[in-house]
Amino acid sequence: GQTLAAIEGNGAGGVVYNTSGGDYAEYLPLAEGVDKSQLRPGQVVGVRGGRISLHTHAAEQIGVISTNPAVSGNDPGQGKRSAHALVAFLGQVDVAVSGPVRAGDFLIASGRNDGQAIAVAPAEMRTELIATTVGRAWATGAGGQGSVRALVGLNPVDAALSAVLAGLAQENAALRAEGVEQTVTWIGGS
Repeated sequence: GQTLAAIEGNGAGGVVYNTSGGDYAEYLPLAEGVDKSQLRPGQVVGVRGGRISLHTHAAEQIGVISTNPAVSGNDPGQGKRSAHALVAFLGQVDVAVSGPVRAGDFLIASGRNDGQAIAVAPAEMRTELIATTVGRAWATGAGGQGSVRALVGLNPVDAALSAVLAGLAQENAALRAEGVEQTVTWIGGS
């Protein structure tokens, strides 16, 4: 007797799929040696070669295990799901956090390979943290360990920009260590 979802007209000739789910997720294969029982909804994972684990250091992409998907794609089939986990690609998801977080903070991988994110205030965001960004907090948490609702999205352009910016940050740090001053010229702007 309980409605779980509905497909309704949108008034413009299309349809809307209504559900309480909050994200679009896809099944991604587990990295070698990863036991699915180690992964829980909301945990931060690293993606390397399309495979996931809790190891986020030098990951190609950072993701979150989906907590409440509205849509799940790339289903490997009932018999193979134990070797895969649903990773949120876009939308709202509850992210496991360690420490205090304020709405609007960036959530980045903790760096401890523990499935946790930590919050970084926008004014404190640094170039080298961009590649480890999970999403942006939409709620405030007091601290300790828990979860916070966040907006996530996997965008290949963002990943590419993160890699470029991280490289520039390393180059800039090396130049500073040598005592070289550098002027940045913006292309197409003043």
